[in-house]
Amino acid sequence: VEGLSEIFLSRLDILPTTTRDFVQTASVAGPTFPLQLIEPIFPQKSLTGILSSLLDEGILSKEKRGELFWLSFRNRFFQQTVYDSLLLATRKKLHKRFAQNILGLYKRGYPQLLPSVGYHFEQADDFASSGKYYMKAAQYQIEKLYAFPEALFFYRKAYGILKRHPNFDEVKEIFFRTHLGSAQCLWYSGELNPALKELKS
Repeated sequence: VEGLSEIFLSRLDILPTTTRDFVQTASVAGPTFPLQLIEPIFPQKSLTGILSSLLDEGILSKEKRGELFWLSFRNRFFQQTVYDSLLLATRKKLHKRFAQNILGLYKRGYPQLLPSVGYHFEQADDFASSGKYYMKAAQYQIEKLYAFPEALFFYRKAYGILKRHPNFDEVKEIFFRTHLGSAQCLWYSGELNPALKELKS
């Protein structure tokens, strides 16, 4: 594995500077992400050439889903290797920017991206925002999709993240709302005893 990482990083090093910067930035976006997520970071003129090069070299693939174009790393280990090579401070800064960019897409009518907002805020150590948007993701699953198991997952994700907040008083209201949401999911799923236990905890 170590030798493979060296091969991947060597491949990264020989890329032109702007292309290398794009790959490093994209590695923080994740294995698969909407092109619109990263567009604001790179000038449109250079972006066209960068994408063409990376698609031709087989580093990325591109497909359209609905109104969004999605990019994927063809090799996820390559993406993870590039990600791990970045400074922690750089990763956190990019995660926060991606969370904010995804919020722009969410407001344009893409609520399915809410978990990604929560994820990127979590990786940026913004636990209050992460918990907030994981909870919004849970509410979307209930109100629009009636998907209670998925909603329960996001409520519990929010609960775990909010527990990590350094100042609990700032997030205690939303923290307790995750308890109520989890109990609601369990109740409507027919798990009455776990729902009552959730409310008492």
